[in-house]
Amino acid sequence: MFNEPALINPMKQFFAIIEETFREAKNKWTLAGFFIFSTILIVIAFFVFQSQEVKEAMQRFETTSFGNQDMTRAIISVSVLNIFYTILSNILYVVIICVGIFATSGLINSQLEKGTIDLLLSKPVPRWKYILGRYTGSVLIIFLETFWFILGIWIVASSSIGIWNPSFLLCTVFITLGFAGIYSIVVCISIVSRSSALSIIVGIGLFFINYLISIGHSIETMVSTNSKSWLSTIANILYYIFPSSSDMGSNMTHLLTNQPLLVLPIFLTIGLSIVYLTLGMWAFAKKEF
Repeated sequence: MFNEPALINPMKQFFAIIEETFREAKNKWTLAGFFIFSTILIVIAFFVFQSQEVKEAMQRFETTSFGNQDMTRAIISVSVLNIFYTILSNILYVVIICVGIFATSGLINSQLEKGTIDLLLSKPVPRWKYILGRYTGSVLIIFLETFWFILGIWIVASSSIGIWNPSFLLCTVFITLGFAGIYSIVVCISIVSRSSALSIIVGIGLFFINYLISIGHSIETMVSTNSKSWLSTIANILYYIFPSSSDMGSNMTHLLTNQPLLVLPIFLTIGLSIVYLTLGMWAFAKKEF
């Protein structure tokens, strides 16, 4: 895994761990599985957008006249396209979180297996660097897979309609950030418990709990009351304890519908990801093997 220059240069050590993460993901068909599935969906989308039925529906929009045909076509097309992008990005977000946690949780636990951990600890590399490198590699895998799918769908849809909206490409950032937040907890749980199953359950469970908390938080904001229930207090506490992954979905919707982004959840997710990842690295450094 490490050659002599890598032992001398700390950055080469770090990049070697990331490279090893990609190699292991490739051997486990994590990369190939994501790529093949995404490519199949892109090809299906291409044929859907090129079908005669879809073209006729788009033609009906084009011939609709409200004074200025070109303006009407642009407004309707952008509206329909943004609705499609919004629905697709939020569905993709849930799928990426759930499938991504399943696919990458083993990349951490594989380092804790007997024999592997003995070999790693014999290397002159700080323990925390293994966890940081594995975490970074896993997040990069999710980023690349997500970007490949979104880029493919964007090219297919935009070339078919003739309107190119680059905002959809930025959804990759929010999906990756949401995954990074949840995955930092998965990494921490994996190290403490050495249980891949438990980390997966906790990660996916917290993702959906965060959605419920976010919905409750939004309802509470809209319906202002003087008194706060104990459930509301607990929800508010949990909102600031766990990464605001559900709000990354809201930010994608805001981005595609030209609304202001929610800035606080972005900083909360980044900050809490650093906290949980640091806890995981500290636990790994202190753990007896």
